[in-house]
Amino acid sequence: MSNSKKKSGASGSGKKPSPSQPTTPTKPITTTTSTTTASNARATKERREERKQQERRQRNTALVIVAVVLVVVVAGIYLISNLPQEAPIPDGTIERYAGIPQTTNLGNGMPMLGDPNAPVQVVSYTSYACPSCKDFHNAVTDVMLKLIREGIMSYTIVPQENGEIPNGNGAARGALCAAAQGKFFEYSDVLFSWQEIYANQAFSQARMFAGADALGMDVGQFRSCIGSSDTYALYNRASDLRLQLGITGTPRTFIQGTEYTGGNSPSMFEAQVRQAYQQSGRTAVPLATPVPDVPSVDVTPDATPVDEFTPEPTAEMTAEAESTPES
Repeated sequence: MSNSKKKSGASGSGKKPSPSQPTTPTKPITTTTSTTTASNARATKERREERKQQERRQRNTALVIVAVVLVVVVAGIYLISNLPQEAPIPDGTIERYAGIPQTTNLGNGMPMLGDPNAPVQVVSYTSYACPSCKDFHNAVTDVMLKLIREGIMSYTIVPQENGEIPNGNGAARGALCAAAQGKFFEYSDVLFSWQEIYANQAFSQARMFAGADALGMDVGQFRSCIGSSDTYALYNRASDLRLQLGITGTPRTFIQGTEYTGGNSPSMFEAQVRQAYQQSGRTAVPLATPVPDVPSVDVTPDATPVDEFTPEPTAEMTAEAESTPES
């Protein structure tokens, strides 16, 4: 009996889990930290993209503003440069060169004034933007024209750019275009006079066009010429001629290849030219004096009516008539 109870007790006494012992979870806890990190990363990326878009908008806005300003500035410059401007022509400019041939120096291709076969050849490297060149031009031109009319010398100008006045390049090209219409030396006078009157505003494009018109040139041809490749090539040739001689400043003038050193003295210039003429051993042929145009006058006398004359009868005529027998 006792044995059966023990067995029975042994079989029914299995171990039960302690109520104080925690139960182990079957699944891991959700990772809240990873979710927060990913959310922060997305927010940071969105803020970065927003900043980039804002920077692009600001950059585009700035570019538009700059473009608008440039358009306004360019338009303003264009309008100002094309406004009609004063272009006075000095008194007597056209008459000053009347009767003097303007040709091309066959040696260098530059504009020449006077007889190409004159005994003395004078070549000047000058710039319309150079105040010293203006002073030399004003000082010696009158005596130079006298010597040219006497057939003693010819005068060639090789136009340059250097000087203090803006757009000396444009002025030189404008003069070369005036040469194409036989007005180089008249236009040179005009450009030097503008330098004195208008200073830094002397050689605006509009003023040069107006000056060409005032001298009677074909303005359309002048406009086309001043920016043409042929004119630029001729201007570059003028610069090359200066560089070949090592000339760095203007004006520089050569009489029969020897540099003139008399400054702005008309008497010194004339003396050196006449000395070169004597040394040449040649005889000058004066230029023909231009005959001024005189309007023709009709000298045909007015037709004078001839009065019919009937002689009064005399006594002899009456007696003769009475003695005539009737038939």
